[in-house]
Amino acid sequence: MKQVLTSVMFLCSVGMLLTFESDARIEEIKMRRVIDIGIGSQERDMSIELLNGVLAGEFVLLVQTLNYHWNLEGPEFRDYHLLFDDHYKTLFEKIDEIAERVRAVDGRALGSMDAIIRSSTLQEDRGAVPHPKKMIENLLEQHEALIRQIRIAVNKTAENNNDMGTSNFLTELLEKHEKIAWMLRSLAQK
Repeated sequence: MKQVLTSVMFLCSVGMLLTFESDARIEEIKMRRVIDIGIGSQERDMSIELLNGVLAGEFVLLVQTLNYHWNLEGPEFRDYHLLFDDHYKTLFEKIDEIAERVRAVDGRALGSMDAIIRSSTLQEDRGAVPHPKKMIENLLEQHEALIRQIRIAVNKTAENNNDMGTSNFLTELLEKHEKIAWMLRSLAQK
């Protein structure tokens, strides 16, 4: 009898703990603030997907720029080395800003190389390190491809999502890439 009573008391205690845990979890869920920024969850999801796609492309472009920066040789070394240095620093800064924008609209920024590679429309240059002139051409092609991707994302976030914050953010990013592409285009024509 004593053993049965102890078992019943134990089960009651466990039941109270489980109830308490469930109640605590329910309260935690209730305490979470639902994001209410005037954009529905489906629209935010689209913005997050577009932003993460751009983030992935930026990251691939960063790695390619670093590769060229580190492995550059030839008479253009000093000028191109400084140019690539400036570009990779800008890319890294923009990557961080894009990830923060993803978080601002309540998303999760891509955080693994696997996810970045799978999500990027850009492909890294995996061949032998090219001649400096070819580096410029390759980077120009990558920036132009990213510009086209960003331009589509600007239109989708503004027209389809009513997400003017993300659209404006992407427009500023677009302008940055257009300036870099102009510089690379000027060098490619030497």
